Order: sequence, then structure tokens, then C-alpha cells
Amino acid sequence: MTVIGEISAVIVTSSVILVLGFLVMRYKSRLVKAEHALCDHSKRQALAYERVRRYQDDLRSCIEFMPTMVFVAGRHDRKFIQPSEALTNWIGALSGKPETPDTLISYLFNSDKYPGFFPILSRKLGDASIASGSFEDTLKVPFDHSKCQAEHSVSIQIEVLGEVVCVWFDSVPDTERKQSGERSDASVIRSILNETDLPMALENSSDLLRCQLGDGVACSVSLLDRSARTLKLAWSKGLNSTIFSLLERLPLVFGDSPSATALLTETPVTREYGAQDAPRGAAAIIPEGVVSWQAYPVLSNDGDALGTVDLYLSDGVDVYPSDDSVANFLFVVAVLLERKVAMSTIFRQARLDQAVKELGQRLMVATGEASSSTLNECLIFLTTATPLCDGKVGIIYDSGAEEAEVVGSLFDKISASGTSSSRQSLLSVKTFCTDTLSLQESDIAMEAILVEKGSSMASKLLSALPICSSSANASFFISPLHLGTDRMGVMIFALPGDHIPDAVYCNMMNMVSPSIASFLSRENLLRELEMRANHDQLTGLLNRGCIEERLVSEIKRSNRYDNELSVVLFDIDHFKQINDQFGHDVGDEVLKQVARRAESSIRAVDLIGRWGGEEFLIILVETDLASAKHVAENIRRLIESDVYDTNKPVTISAGVACYLSGDSSGTLVKRADVALYRAKEQGRNQVVTTI
Repeated sequence: MTVIGEISAVIVTSSVILVLGFLVMRYKSRLVKAEHALCDHSKRQALAYERVRRYQDDLRSCIEFMPTMVFVAGRHDRKFIQPSEALTNWIGALSGKPETPDTLISYLFNSDKYPGFFPILSRKLGDASIASGSFEDTLKVPFDHSKCQAEHSVSIQIEVLGEVVCVWFDSVPDTERKQSGERSDASVIRSILNETDLPMALENSSDLLRCQLGDGVACSVSLLDRSARTLKLAWSKGLNSTIFSLLERLPLVFGDSPSATALLTETPVTREYGAQDAPRGAAAIIPEGVVSWQAYPVLSNDGDALGTVDLYLSDGVDVYPSDDSVANFLFVVAVLLERKVAMSTIFRQARLDQAVKELGQRLMVATGEASSSTLNECLIFLTTATPLCDGKVGIIYDSGAEEAEVVGSLFDKISASGTSSSRQSLLSVKTFCTDTLSLQESDIAMEAILVEKGSSMASKLLSALPICSSSANASFFISPLHLGTDRMGVMIFALPGDHIPDAVYCNMMNMVSPSIASFLSRENLLRELEMRANHDQLTGLLNRGCIEERLVSEIKRSNRYDNELSVVLFDIDHFKQINDQFGHDVGDEVLKQVARRAESSIRAVDLIGRWGGEEFLIILVETDLASAKHVAENIRRLIESDVYDTNKPVTISAGVACYLSGDSSGTLVKRADVALYRAKEQGRNQVVTTI
């Protein structure tokens, strides 16, 4: 009983230990998961903080450089986010000393100490239920309790935008300002921050001009298209249909229009038109009915050209936007266009990345098709889904057997591959492209190079390539197709002459060329493996296994279509004596020479393979017995007439058999072998047939 009790105690103790161990392991597992979740949460929180910080920095930068007097504060915490530089300078000019955002905070939120600094505004900002609205306020200098030396009346507008409060100042208030047809400057800021549609944002911003557009005064905004060297109309107001069609696309040529001249010189340009300009020629673009055309260049923060703002004044109109209103509008347009360009760049890069990924997937899964078909489909995809749609693309690559092949819309149809003229032409193209790329430095040898139109290199390229006539006046980007040290070909992009050879095309080719090079390398490897698996290493003919498979296939096709089929089995007479007398090296050369002569004597549809040793099998499709004997006899005479290192003729004996109903590949070759044996018995160097 004592032993049983001890055993029970041990079992209970072990169970408790196991349970405790399980609970500890489970606790540790959950603890690790909790730590991972906490780490992930910390990373997300840090990322969120970083995004908030960037947003605040962008907002502060936008407010600081606004050409109006404004500041932004938190709605609930009343934290002073950022004043504009114009407001800081104005307060400093009134106080007679340099001011900073910190001193403005002190003035505004310490009404007891500075009662003369916008008392009404200070009171409203301290109200928890602050609301949007306009009011008049005063600014007494100095701002503290000292005796007032000067008092300024100021018009103030408060705009509550979510969690922030925008406060606008007008040092010269106009209480009789007309409100119909106009919006506040706060709505312009909302359009910048919230409106994603560029024409709508520009429409909202046009109120900054403080001029009614359409009654003799018109305005337009054009966006620079670098690739086409044109100014593309992005928005307009007040233009008639004639002027609209004229300005829809302006060539970026100095002197053709004030817009082009202003953008190229990066300075405002004004053109007055009088009676002497009545004859409208093509040399200078003069819209009908316009007496004054003023063009302003729109530049980014980095000084890059973005587009132009154009104002048009018709005859008999005296009301024209002021310089200050034009400056405000230019500032807003610059922000909008820069954001448009930045977003377009981001979206374009995303589309390019997706296109490159899809191209790589297409090339990776391509099976069962010729390399040219796969590459042609990929080039069609590139010219529809990428910037390469602006021109034509072609690829020159090594298709094996020391031959080059061309694919793509860039090239005209050429003669069938295999002819000496086409082979020589294509090899010269490959040599030209290789020599061109070898001129590049080693560190950029993998990048595309530009061959400008009209250059000597372009002329050489046009003479060597079967380029279509529509691309004869094009600039060319040439990208090498390399993988390691293997040079497999080149990809060429022809850009029409009226387009600028932009870096976007070069970058696109650099992005896709590695995928194409990898595909060609894989195809070359598969072709080499197939060659080794199906061909005799010495003669290059089909090996026995492959020629047997092809014979089975041809027998099936002959049965299906009721076609004639014949085979020729031949071997070299006294080949053992050649090996014994002259050595195996000479014997191998004899085998290769006989194989080349026999292969060159049959049609492209016929097949020849090495059957074993010095024996060869020829499959003659759609050929009867008499014709097959004629082919065999012709091969026998040609081989006998050749010159060999043996210093004496080399002859063959051949047996010919035609396919009979019910034959298998074995029985058909067996009958040809019997005929070959009879040819040997009858003295060699002859052809014997059998039914």
C-alpha cells in the first residue's frame, strides 16, 4: 500500500510539474507575442509622429511664405502654429523693432500686459466657442499701457478649419468691399490643402486676382510638357473659342509667344498689340482681339520651370489685376502646379514599377513559344503601358548558331533568316551595336546611351539597321542586354524628332533591360541544354534517341494524312581502316565532313541523325522509294567527290526503304538495314533499295 501511495504521489507531482511547465511555456509564448505587438505598435506610433511632424513642417512653411498677413493657431489648445513672414514684418514695422513669432505670441495671448494689441481678437481667441467671421479691430502703438502714440484700424477675418484657426489681417480695410462673386482668401487655402482636381483648384484661386474675368480680361494657366516641348493649357477663364484653340498647345520656341519667351527667360513678358500687328502671321502667335498679353513664368522652389500664367486684355478694357493680386495668384498657382508635378511623378513611378514587375512576370512564365514571339508581345506591352509609347522599340539578340534576330515595331520586315545576305546584315548590326557600347566607360556600360538624330552615329545605325522609314529622323536610345559578362544583344528605342530625349526614356530602358537580358540568358541556356540532349556532340546531327522519336512522329503523320515516307540508312565504307591507318582525329574529321555534306543535301523538312558509329539515318518525308533512292545516290556521289585528309576517296553504302502500312519504326529501319547489308555484299559504294 505504501508503494502504491508513493507511486501516486510521484504521478501527481509529475502531473503538476507538467501542467506548470505548460502554463509557463504558454505564458512565455504570449509574452513574446505581446512584446512583438508592442514593438509593432511603437513603430507605427513613431511613423505616425513622423508624418504629423512633416505635415506641420509643410504647413508652417506654406504659411510662413504666404504673401498675405496671416497666422494659424490651434483651435482648442490656442498654440501659435505659424505666422506669415509678411505679418511679422508688418508688426515689426509698426512697433519700430524686429519682431519674432515668439513676441507675437506674447502680445496676443497676454491681453492684460498688452491691451493695445488687437483687444477684440485676443478676446475672441480666448473664447471656447470661437466661430468664423469678420470684424474690425484696433492696434495701438505701443502695445502696452504706455501712452498711445498711434492707432491703426485693421480688418480681421477668422476662419475655423477643423482643428486650426486661420486669422487674416488687412491693414487697409474696405468696409464697402463687394462680396458678390468673390470668396475669401481662406477658401483659396482650402483649395490648396483639400482640392485634388487642378482645374477646380485654379478656378477657386482665380478670385485672388480681384478682377472679374470674362469682360475683356481673360486668364489662363499652362503646364509645361517637357517631352513634347510645348505648353499645354491646364485652365482658362474668359477666353473665347478662337483664343482657346490657339492656346491649347503652344510650342516652346523663343519669340513665338510671350508665354514661351517668359518661360525660357524666366522673366515676365508683356506684349502690346497695335494696328500694325493686324496681319496675323505664323511667326508670332497673336490671339485675335487681344491688345495686351502678359505672361508670367511659374517656377518651383528649386527654380524648375512648371508653366506660365497668362493675362489677356481686350481693346476698351481699363480694369486690370493689380501687381499684388497677380503676385498672390502666382504664389497659389506655383503651389498647385508643383503639387501636380510631384503627384504625377509619384503616380508615374508607381505605374512604371508595376509595368516592370508585370514584364518580369511575363518573361518569367513564358513557355512553349519562340523567343521572338515572347519578346514581341513584351515590346507591345511596353509601348502601351510605359513612356516608350512615344516612339518605337526593337531588340537585336543572338538567336543561336552565330545568327542575330530582330523583333519589334522599330524594324521593317526583312528577308527570311538563314539566307547569307540577311545573316550578314544582322551580324553587322550586332557588331555595330557591340562596338558602340564598348566605347562607354565600364561604370556605365550597363546603362542606355543616347544617339542624337542627325549625328554620324545615327547615320551608321540607320545604314546597318532595317529601321522603318517613319523613324529615320529619330533620336535613339541604345541599352545593352547584359547578364554578367555575357552580352546577348541590345534594345533600341527610337524617339520621334519632335520629342526631347528626356531622361525618363533612358531610365525606363535601364529598368526593363535586366529582365529581358535574364530571359534571353535563360533561353540560351535552355537552347544549349536541348542541343546537348538531342544532338550528337561530334557531328551536331540529331542523336539516335531523338531521330528515333522523330521517326515515330513522322510515321504517325504519314498514317494520318496518307503520305509517302522513306528512310535512308548509310554508313562509311572501311571506316575502321581509316581510324587504324590515319588515327581517330582524322576519323572524327571524316565523320563531321560526311555529316555536313549529307545534311546540306536534303530539304529543310527532312531529318538526319547519327544512328551509331559511322552509321547515319535520313528521314525523307512525303518521298516515295524512287525519289528516296535518287536523294541517296546524290549524297553518295557528293561524298565520294569530296577531298579528305585520307588522300583517297571516302565512300558510303546506303540502304533505302519506304514505309508500308503496319510498319513500326523498328521494322522500317530494319528493312533499310537489310538493304544496306546487301549493298555491302555487292561491293560497297552503292545504293540498294527494298520495298
